[in-house]
Amino acid sequence: MQTSHPGDLGVWDFRILGPVEVRRHGELVPVRARMVRAVLVSLLLKPGQVVATETLMNHLWGREHPASARVTVRNYVRRLRIALHPELVQTSASGYVLCAPREWVDVCRFDDALRQAGHESRTTVVRERLAHALSLWRGTPMAGLGDLPVVTDEGPRLNEQYLLAVEDHAEATLALRTYEALIPRLAELAVRYPLRERLVSLWMHALRLAGRRAEALDVYLRTRNHLVSELGVEPGAELRSAHQQALAEDEPLPSGSAKSEPERGVRAHAQLPMDIEEFTGRQQELHQLRDLAQARPGGTATPIAVITGMAGVGKTRLALHSAHTLVRAGRYPDLQLWVELRGYDPDQDPVGPFEALERCLRLLGVPAGDVPPDLDSRAALFRDRLVGKKVLLILDNAVTEEQVRPLLPASTDCLVIITSRRALVELDGAHIIPLDVFSPGQAVELLSRLAGADTISRDTAAAAEICRLCGYLPLAVALAGRRLRADRSGSAQNLVRRLNNDRLGRSSTGSRSPHAVFDLSYQALTEQQRHAFRRLSLHPGNDLTPAAAAALAGVDSASAHQLVEGLADEHLLYRNVSGRFRFHDLIKAFARDRAAIDDSPAQRQDAIQRLLGHYIHSANAARSVLTPHGRCPVPQLPDGAFEIERFADYDAALAWCEAEKDNLSAAIRVAATKPTPAAWQLPAVLLTFYYLRSHWAEWAVSHRSALAAARTLDDVRGEAVILKGLGVLWSDLHRFDESLDCHHQAHELFAELDDSNGTAWNLNNLGVMLVELDRLDEAEDTFDRALALFRASEDGYGEGICLNNLGDTRRRLGDPHRATEHLHEALEIQRRLGDNGSLRYSLATLADICCEVGNHDQAIDYYRAAITASEETGDHRTTARTQANLADALERTGRAKDAREAEHLRKNAVSTLAKLGDPLAESPNGGGER
Repeated sequence: MQTSHPGDLGVWDFRILGPVEVRRHGELVPVRARMVRAVLVSLLLKPGQVVATETLMNHLWGREHPASARVTVRNYVRRLRIALHPELVQTSASGYVLCAPREWVDVCRFDDALRQAGHESRTTVVRERLAHALSLWRGTPMAGLGDLPVVTDEGPRLNEQYLLAVEDHAEATLALRTYEALIPRLAELAVRYPLRERLVSLWMHALRLAGRRAEALDVYLRTRNHLVSELGVEPGAELRSAHQQALAEDEPLPSGSAKSEPERGVRAHAQLPMDIEEFTGRQQELHQLRDLAQARPGGTATPIAVITGMAGVGKTRLALHSAHTLVRAGRYPDLQLWVELRGYDPDQDPVGPFEALERCLRLLGVPAGDVPPDLDSRAALFRDRLVGKKVLLILDNAVTEEQVRPLLPASTDCLVIITSRRALVELDGAHIIPLDVFSPGQAVELLSRLAGADTISRDTAAAAEICRLCGYLPLAVALAGRRLRADRSGSAQNLVRRLNNDRLGRSSTGSRSPHAVFDLSYQALTEQQRHAFRRLSLHPGNDLTPAAAAALAGVDSASAHQLVEGLADEHLLYRNVSGRFRFHDLIKAFARDRAAIDDSPAQRQDAIQRLLGHYIHSANAARSVLTPHGRCPVPQLPDGAFEIERFADYDAALAWCEAEKDNLSAAIRVAATKPTPAAWQLPAVLLTFYYLRSHWAEWAVSHRSALAAARTLDDVRGEAVILKGLGVLWSDLHRFDESLDCHHQAHELFAELDDSNGTAWNLNNLGVMLVELDRLDEAEDTFDRALALFRASEDGYGEGICLNNLGDTRRRLGDPHRATEHLHEALEIQRRLGDNGSLRYSLATLADICCEVGNHDQAIDYYRAAITASEETGDHRTTARTQANLADALERTGRAKDAREAEHLRKNAVSTLAKLGDPLAESPNGGGER
């Protein structure tokens, strides 16, 4: 079907965020009939896309259509064409399409402004974008259509988007210390939506900052009474925090706004790597992908494309270019995900669906502790998060059908593009798009675009010969073109001679090996760039940061940035998302070949050791932020000249650990191959991260290999430290026999080392396991021994934790008086040190004691404080366990409203523990005291 270009129809403005209104060149265009306006609104919700006739009938009459509905819709469309323009509404096989770009439609401009604000990190810009979005609203959406189904179906969604935008705008405005203009709007909306706690808390903050503290407190009391009487629940954490700040006249702003510039956009919804300007050819394949992306009303299957072909043929480039083209055209605005599946990496196993789903869920904003522990649940949650969203998902370098099946969404609004060297023919419903090398003409066209048309036109025969010598392989032709452009002589014939003379890495079949052109690019680098190119190829992970590059190349941070950017400019490295860089696998193999030729084994090993030193020191820097009072488990960190990451706060340290998790695992594998102390040191400093985020699999794999390495090296300290960590792991997973064995072995080794502090920590952890087994007398004795050693080694942090554990044990033994003494002593130490992380345990144990002696209200206060402390440290497991205990305390008050809150808390605790794979999820009360 031939459609008119929107530009042929003039400039239109369609408005549905208020009374339905149409303007052309600023003049009002009347559409008087209500049902015709309803058809227009249905089309405007998807401008430029086919809206099925069935959808239009549903929007006009609901699921029960009159017999003449289809004919009536056709008449309404005819009348709409008369009112607007004959070519503005066009017919397709299954429905109708409004030929209008998104910028003509106010609801699309609103959505775009929200998305731009969500991707912005500067608070001033966020506020401006949200203010623009809100300015598009003129009243109730679709006003004038009454209660037609299109209004009842779409109105609540639009209204929710509006309220979220109001709240986000208010938060950004408060962060910039301007609040007077907010108060009237927030007051009006809070009266209309009195149970919307975030809205009310923002109104309270604005009142407080305006000096109207008494009004803010009155708002809280009225809202609390409303919540209790209507729902039987107390205010949530955000509203309680606003109340506490109003009482104390504190300065802090609402959660999320105090960090005025850097903290927005934590989620990563636009993951596509950059497109390339010189993309050439592949028009037939691009048309196939575009056609696959077209909306197919009535379709029930997710459109899936598999781009298949040999290495270097341009599969990823085609996928990315097509994706960027679709996104620029307004398709898939909600989410674009790119997942590197690493199907053909010689150093690492392919990324399995279990691991890939965790990454995708994290990018969608799911906290690590809420990612389910099994594959089916992860896949189900991933599909659920994509429902109702227009999503473009690229699965790059897949190797098997089994690898990708769990990653496929269920929505027809999504498009999946898979690249693979295999055709994946057993993937149901997939459209296979095979790629071969370029035709001679396409190859010359790419060469011309890169080297310059003038250069190629001077000697077309030489240009054709260059392409032939490159085997018409796009990757090789592209490098040859850049090499020719950089050649001052500009002679294509010179490049032909050099390619013919250079046989490095040429295969016996000759023509399709790209090594000759790789070598030309390599030889054109500066000596420092060649050195870095070789050393960076030794990185065992999938990508690397400039800091890791600095360690491998043995240069400082500034030089490393220049080197990786220079290599990326030469297209020997690819810029990845978030300031990271990666090799194409063919180029990485070539670089390693060069390293084997040009660098001695000692030089290569030195580079690896510097990288390991970088990771150990950086991971330890993160550990020291995550547990600032804990001692380093590695007495002597490796020496060397390498960059060390530094972290401004807790969130930054945790974010680095999550981003580098795969690279850290790869580094541990390399260190264990020919064991060095790094093979146990790196897992040891990562233990805190593994514990906080419940990364059971990485914890187990890393510590098992670390134990083997320490024993191979005959490193007694390393063996003791790793056994202690394994003891904690097996205890947390309720594998108590293995835990007991590890702790006993570690105890003997720490005694051999005469390490009183190591012994103290091992005894403390052993005591925790004995409590789990209800061997309380043994646990009491174990904690007593540990406490004496903590005091002898002057470890206040350990002393506070041990006092809490001893207090909890004596509580269980029926001695609340001594237990309380221990706990208050622990709290005193923890407050003196500023150890808020350990406070969560002591507060929870005090709550347990209060509960047992019948002081339930005091127990509830302690539990709430412990939960707050756990949430602040990102400890989802302890948060859930304490929620289960709080639920017990609430039930024991006998109050109906407390029982309702208890039921909600217990469900949340069980859900979180189940997602973490915590064995306590199986207990009758979700892990609480029994």
